[in-house]
Amino acid sequence: MQIDFEVNLDDYLSLNQHLLKTSPLMKAGIRKGRAWWAAGPFVGVTLLAIINKMPFEKAIIIVGIVIAVCSLPAFFLFPLYFKMQNRKFIKKTCESEKSKGVLGRHVITITNDHFNEKTEYNDTSIPWKGIDRIETTPDYTFIFTNEVTAYVVPRKSLAAENYSNFTQEIHKIYNKNHG
Repeated sequence: MQIDFEVNLDDYLSLNQHLLKTSPLMKAGIRKGRAWWAAGPFVGVTLLAIINKMPFEKAIIIVGIVIAVCSLPAFFLFPLYFKMQNRKFIKKTCESEKSKGVLGRHVITITNDHFNEKTEYNDTSIPWKGIDRIETTPDYTFIFTNEVTAYVVPRKSLAAENYSNFTQEIHKIYNKNHG
């Protein structure tokens, strides 16, 4: 079976949004970032208070102010910051010379033995054992080669019947090779 479709920046950003919601690796990154951003000002001010031999009462007030003004907002705002930085990184990556072929026209061919993807710049053939997993959302099929890297197949780029046939076939072959 073969499909021919276009992938644009919004499609690739949708993969990123999907990963932010579903990937344990991305969720762990957000948790760690929140902890560092929240703890950083608290630890810094506490150390400064100790180094400057600040009276305990004054140190508690200052640390409390830092927690209220810096640490708590940082804790709650970090996921938004992480998503914005991630989006910026994805855009920059897609525009890079090294990422030619990520956006644009794609032709995917699936056989019982291999998954093949062709673009103007790449021709990649992967045995089914090299496909980590396949996830289908209402708008996309993501064919993952590792935890966070996937081929993106947008539903809107294919006729409804072609998309449906493709998703059924790819899941069937994947399950046969990983079952």
